[in-house]
Amino acid sequence: MNFPKVLLFITFSFVFLFSAFAAKAQTSQPAKSNIDEAKIRNWEYCVIYRQFNGQTKDKKITGIVTVTYLEVTGERNENIEVELVPQNSQDTSTYHLSVTKALAKAFAQLGNDGWEFVGKFPYAPFFNETQPGFVFKRPKQ
Repeated sequence: MNFPKVLLFITFSFVFLFSAFAAKAQTSQPAKSNIDEAKIRNWEYCVIYRQFNGQTKDKKITGIVTVTYLEVTGERNENIEVELVPQNSQDTSTYHLSVTKALAKAFAQLGNDGWEFVGKFPYAPFFNETQPGFVFKRPKQ
């Protein structure tokens, strides 16, 4: 091989390699931008960890679920209630059903407001409680 051909071969090789690296850098730029965007996104959170029931003066059973919105300044609580009338005075299933319906109502309301269910955790503020807690998040508005 003569010198001009070798020089031409080396030049084209460098041009080819440079263009390959430039093309790869261009395709990875948008992906990096998406990652940076995801890192920048701020979230807000809320939890449900208080579920209880009670009885009103007119014998209705009220299931109550407390949604706690976690804020920079502290927390804000909102109760979601469902009232049921027991079938008879010995009907203990109405207590459980009232909390279940209040929990369903809370999940539906949070979903409508743009909250996404993240997961559940064991919550036992008192030794005899075994109710789970539920965590929700949404992009900060």
